[in-house]
Amino acid sequence: MIGRPLFFFCDANTVVYDTHLLAKKGGPEVVRLLRALRAQIALPEVSRAEYLSNYAKVASSAHEDAEAVLSKLETLSGHRVTAALPQAKFWEAHGPKFLGDLKDITFEISASADLKAAALDRAVEGRKPAMKANQDIKDCLIWECLLSLPAGSELVFASRDMRAFYRDSKFDDALLKEAENRDLLITPVDCGPQNLHAAVSLLKVRLAAAKALEPGDLRLGDEPDEPTAAGDEGPVVAPVLPGDIKQNVPDVPTVAAPPGERLDVVAPARDFFRSLEEKALGLISYLGRAGKQEAINLLVQSGAAVDAARNVLERLALAGMIRDTGNNYLRVDGVHAQRATELVEEEMIKLTGLGG
Repeated sequence: MIGRPLFFFCDANTVVYDTHLLAKKGGPEVVRLLRALRAQIALPEVSRAEYLSNYAKVASSAHEDAEAVLSKLETLSGHRVTAALPQAKFWEAHGPKFLGDLKDITFEISASADLKAAALDRAVEGRKPAMKANQDIKDCLIWECLLSLPAGSELVFASRDMRAFYRDSKFDDALLKEAENRDLLITPVDCGPQNLHAAVSLLKVRLAAAKALEPGDLRLGDEPDEPTAAGDEGPVVAPVLPGDIKQNVPDVPTVAAPPGERLDVVAPARDFFRSLEEKALGLISYLGRAGKQEAINLLVQSGAAVDAARNVLERLALAGMIRDTGNNYLRVDGVHAQRATELVEEEMIKLTGLGG
């Protein structure tokens, strides 16, 4: 979600068994997108140890299997082929190197005494992600570490552990509520197909939304401004959408920019859509849930054109500011939703007849 620090957590099953240390099945794309977004991998130290331990088991087993097959092929063919094998125990160096290569985008979380105590209490009481009392201490410690992420963050959660973190094929509501109480937004992604393609799709949406922000709001680092064309001093003309005869176009003075100063030629469009985006976000946030056509109709009643209303709602969903369920738009709690609700509350009461 735009405006929130973004973190990514991936369980050992997906990192090791499915993507072989993020080397395939969407792993490389996830790494590139995280770097582009200036996002970080949330890595509890217990997960780090699990990555390395499981990787050593998988790599050792694969090496033994390959050695047996190549030895058989060698005797059958009369050609030496076992030399193609990597050296024994290559995993002891490659595993730590993999983590070292990701250090620039890794947010390491040490298991403090307080976190360990909280995880132990959770396991003893049998609270999720524990399945029963006195079990699953590792998953409990992972969760406590993730809850310690900075407040206001979004955590993209990639795991196919349906036993620990899910209930009835959905991320456990109690865990989501617990994170919400810490001002953390958990965004689960489906790793059921044993790949990270769903995570790639989500991160692409986040990147597209981030790049759609104004340069001053962009979290991707300093990007060079586009050069100003020489002599570009014409008047600013407010845009009118095709067929939008009812559109209320903002009054913009047709004043040429002084020589040498950059002219923001799309400022009128940006100002207009910012106002409409605030209204649309406020509407969904005020109602909590609205059918798509209902939301469009309310925006039209407030003075927007049908196409503009539909477009701005889709843009908000793309940016993660509201959630699109297919038939409805849902509120995404946070400071932006609260502020937008305050801005439009009076108008929404008039439009809907509902008190705040």
